[in-house]
Amino acid sequence: MRKATVFVVMLAWVFAMPGWGSGPAQARPVAGQTQTLTLVASETLALSYYDGETTRISPSDGHAELLFGNAPAASGPAWLRDYGLQVTDTTTGTVYLRSYVRFPLVTLPPHSQVQSAYLRLHVTDCAPLSPTSTVQSFSAGVYPLLGNWSEETLTAWSDTNPAYPIPAAATTTIARGGTGQHTWDVTGIVAGWASTADAQPGFLLSSSPAPDDRAGLVARVYNRIGAEPPTLVVTYVQRTPPVLREPVYAGARKVRGTGGPGEAVDVRDVDTGAMLGAGVIGGDGAFVVKVNPALVVDQRIQAHSDELDSNVVVVQTRPATEIPEWPTVILMGSGLAGLWAWLRRRRE
Repeated sequence: MRKATVFVVMLAWVFAMPGWGSGPAQARPVAGQTQTLTLVASETLALSYYDGETTRISPSDGHAELLFGNAPAASGPAWLRDYGLQVTDTTTGTVYLRSYVRFPLVTLPPHSQVQSAYLRLHVTDCAPLSPTSTVQSFSAGVYPLLGNWSEETLTAWSDTNPAYPIPAAATTTIARGGTGQHTWDVTGIVAGWASTADAQPGFLLSSSPAPDDRAGLVARVYNRIGAEPPTLVVTYVQRTPPVLREPVYAGARKVRGTGGPGEAVDVRDVDTGAMLGAGVIGGDGAFVVKVNPALVVDQRIQAHSDELDSNVVVVQTRPATEIPEWPTVILMGSGLAGLWAWLRRRRE
């Protein structure tokens, strides 16, 4: 009986030590999966500029199309005149067309890494302004806008409001009389937007390069209230940032944490930038990194994985282990020994 009492006392003491048999379970992150998100345009607007005047072609006015291209003024089809482009039978002068499209990219999850992004527009018509034109196609360009805008505030034609870089970031060919879906690869643009927390300016649509003769083509596509509105199809992976487990005590030569399974991970000193250790995150999302030299009090450490940083952990002094007073140990041991004896008698 004396041996059993000593064993139970020691076992009770061990489980009473900090870090044994207590504390919440650490959540394991789920491996990132490739996902596809289809976004529908949240704002669309077309502007035309002719003879010093700007005309807006807005969904709020009931118009269901966008127009883009760059073509000289001439007598044109009814649909062009109906959309207020002020096209007359003049033989000189140029009418300019631009369209603007924006999508709600704020719907992408945090830490998303864009794999691909495609802008899709449904062309309902592509026609020349001049009925005698022999042009069979034009290069339709997409430009990333550099400033914010809205359907309500964008009222005047301007090369700088909002600004856009030249040349076009993506182009595709639209044939004369062509209809149906057309696609632009805008992966680079969307990846840049997804890495920031700012509002996404969207795209400007125009021809690239703009034709400078009277035979230019004008494309008509559905806007956000049309039968097939503009869409942005984004394929992405939601990355898992690393998380260092706390607390971390002085003298430790290993640190633990969680992160994206299979990703490389390293631990660094935040203030000096020195590499302390590196490893690979396991398939269950957990990692253990050996650090050298041993950690010291007040040292700040951070893990880095898949271009993402973890929480910053400040190394603490290891708390002293409180040993129960002997009367408490004896009482605990006697009580547990009695329970053990009772259980043995039950089994006999």
